[in-house]
Amino acid sequence: MRAENIDYSISNYSEDLVETPRNGLHSIVGFLAHHVDKVLPTGEVADLRRLKPDDTGSATFWKLVGGYLMPGGHIVEEGALRDVQERRWAVILNAIAIMKGLHRPRFALGRSLIESGYSELRFTRMLRTRDDRLHQEIRNACRFLSAKGQLACLTDISRRVLIDGRKDGERIRRRIARSYFTYEPMQTKEQ
Repeated sequence: MRAENIDYSISNYSEDLVETPRNGLHSIVGFLAHHVDKVLPTGEVADLRRLKPDDTGSATFWKLVGGYLMPGGHIVEEGALRDVQERRWAVILNAIAIMKGLHRPRFALGRSLIESGYSELRFTRMLRTRDDRLHQEIRNACRFLSAKGQLACLTDISRRVLIDGRKDGERIRRRIARSYFTYEPMQTKEQ
């Protein structure tokens, strides 16, 4: 499928994918992951894999922003907040592209990272990092998970990015930490 034949407008998607109070971030991330997995051509996915928050020269990024994120109310139409939201969604779209085919809502981020052998030091750095360094920490974690073929909840990654600098961010970081530090692998029964 050639890129110019892809319709990025929100009117082209089914009703259940439109943002409503009952299907928030989980639905948006699921839609974007599906779009990256099944709709976008390989070159456009590669474009998103190279995406950086302050260098958003990606045509694919802008098509998704204009065709889905802005009409859905996920990025405001103007002002300083728009720039912050665009940078955060660039990080999220980069993560989704790196993790192509590995989004599973039931695999908590912390659990997936510990199962794959992600170090405690790197994990805590990802939780603590703010602002500009957060993108690199998220990218490192996603590349690690992708290299291991580890399924993970990209909604957890998206929440981590979107809460950066917010007062309620501690609650999200704690939830991710709990899934990492309280995970116990299933024990096999010895006979």
